[in-house]
Amino acid sequence: MDIEFKNYSEPVYRIAHDNGKIIGRNPKMINLFLNLNKVASDRNKDVLIIGPTGTGKELCAHAIHYNSTRRDNHFVRVNCGSMTEGLLESELFGHEKGAFTGATRRKPGYFERADGGTILLDEIGNMPIKLQPTLLRILEDRFSTPLGGEKGKLLDFRLIYSTNKSLEEGIKEGTFAEDLYHRINRYSLEVPTLIERGKDIMLIAKYLLEMRSRQSGKQVFHFAENAKKDILGHNWSGNVRELGNVIGRAHSSARSNTVTSDDIYFGSKMPNLLHELSPEMLKEIKKESA
Repeated sequence: MDIEFKNYSEPVYRIAHDNGKIIGRNPKMINLFLNLNKVASDRNKDVLIIGPTGTGKELCAHAIHYNSTRRDNHFVRVNCGSMTEGLLESELFGHEKGAFTGATRRKPGYFERADGGTILLDEIGNMPIKLQPTLLRILEDRFSTPLGGEKGKLLDFRLIYSTNKSLEEGIKEGTFAEDLYHRINRYSLEVPTLIERGKDIMLIAKYLLEMRSRQSGKQVFHFAENAKKDILGHNWSGNVRELGNVIGRAHSSARSNTVTSDDIYFGSKMPNLLHELSPEMLKEIKKESA
């Protein structure tokens, strides 16, 4: 795995992969990097990635794939909670022509498309309970038979699972199969929340601001002290994903090469755009509202 040591405003570790960078110097992140490295070096090691929404679980999965010997083959992501039971089964295993009404041609499933590469079962905790025994069988023997088909195919893929919920609670509630849990939890990685990462917050904010500036051509590279205070004082319930949204809006709102507190807004709060009015118009507005 490409783990580089580089100086920004202070030392950071970063993992390079085809979708960007994972940046951090917090001990929890460095430990995560080392474990990602260990997983990537074994092309046949399946892994469960655990963490709240927005922490970067998919980014970690991409990093494992990109830094492994499977990198030249497909990375396939499946959102286990976005499809009905019947549709998910068809998408996972594929189907033959005539397997059901509307199946006008053979369609390879996600497992077949991931042959030689990696498949991410994103939010595995949301997979329909009735489909879980079928999934368990293919995890054990890597043999996939399409719907309506008589002959299956032995496949070679790495499986990565992610979840933002407690699978143990799912077992208690009857929404997740215990035997499937023990099968996928042989090796697990936990991604820390953004608020747990302390000083990493400003490192990531600076990186995101610089990346946005390079992409757009609008040069904004600095944070005023009041902007830093706002960023560090927020609870970041949406984690890195929320931070990315906030920095993107701040970049668009910034009037100079420095983001100020006026440019930082969270959730539904709208930015203060009065500075875009002419001094004469602003004076008139204040006069009318006095």
